[in-house]
Amino acid sequence: MASQDFYNDVEYLARILYPVNEAIKHVEYQSTTLADIYIKLVQLASVIHHIPTRTEYSELRNICVQIYNRRWDEFDFEIFKLGYFFHPKYRAGLQIGGFRIIAKAAINIWKSLGGGNKSAEVLLTHMKNYCEFMKPYNDRWDDETDTLINVAMISLIICHV
Repeated sequence: MASQDFYNDVEYLARILYPVNEAIKHVEYQSTTLADIYIKLVQLASVIHHIPTRTEYSELRNICVQIYNRRWDEFDFEIFKLGYFFHPKYRAGLQIGGFRIIAKAAINIWKSLGGGNKSAEVLLTHMKNYCEFMKPYNDRWDDETDTLINVAMISLIICHV
């Protein structure tokens, strides 16, 4: 009977560690996006949440929650939102006050790269125009024809980079 308990414990631990293993594998892929990592973190949270609190696994659950919370706090949601904002398919879905958060993140990145106040104002103007679908940012995303590569190439041509 004790050996069966051991195998049950190993199986339970394997179920908990599976999403961790999957998340690590996804981080190593070159095609992984920030959205992929976010989804894996949410899936891991679900697994941890379902660890029983009043069993022999409660100590394991507490340790998992502590580790998870520490990693979750490291996740930069402003950059995540900025990435969604600049994806042409999702830019129209801003919540009230969302532009301010995104603009602040963009300006912080811009200044960390050596940008000044004047050029930051220009960046904000372009971001507002993009958000409001003003020229040259007035095209809508079309799932049939648009891909990120097509949009990036068009952006390069428009911006004369």
